[in-house]
Amino acid sequence: MSVLTHFPPKSRLAELAGRFGGLSREDAVEAATREMQVMRPESDKAIMASIAQMEKIVTGATKRGDAVLMKELLPPCDQIVTLAGTFGYGALDKATRSLCDLLDVLLRENKIDLASIRVHVQTIRMFAPGALSLSAEQIEVMLFELNKLLDHHGFVPGEHGQGSEDAGIAAAK
Repeated sequence: MSVLTHFPPKSRLAELAGRFGGLSREDAVEAATREMQVMRPESDKAIMASIAQMEKIVTGATKRGDAVLMKELLPPCDQIVTLAGTFGYGALDKATRSLCDLLDVLLRENKIDLASIRVHVQTIRMFAPGALSLSAEQIEVMLFELNKLLDHHGFVPGEHGQGSEDAGIAAAK
C-alpha cells in the first residue's frame, strides 16, 4: 500500500489562517475600547431617557406608591444598571442597584414608601452622565445615605437568595 502525501501550495491566506487569532490581545482591547467610546453618546442618551421615565413615574404619582408603580420602575432601572456597568458609571450603577433592592424589599413586604423611592431617583439623576461633578467623598456619603434607607426597610443582602444584581428581577415576577 502506498502513502500519498499532499503538500498544498503556500499562500499568504493559508499562513494567516494557520495562525491563532488575527489581533494581539492589546490590539483587541484597544479596538474594543475605541468602539465603546463611539457608542457612549448613544448609551448616555438611553440612560437619560430611562431616568426621565423614572422621574415621570414617581413625580406623577401623588400619594401613589403601589406595587404597579414599583414594577413600572424596574425596566428603566434594569437598562440603567446594564449601561452604567458597561460604560463604567460606578456610582450610577450602585445607586440604581440600591433602588432595585429597595423596590424588591417593598414589593416583597407589601410596603409603600414613595419618599424613599423618590430619594433614590433624585440621587440617580445626580449621578447621571454629564450631571453634577461630585467628589469621591460626596459620592460615598450619598451612597451611604441610600444604604441607610435600605437598612430602615430591613434589606439584608443575599436574603431570599437575592443579591443586588437580581433582586429587582425576582420582584417583577
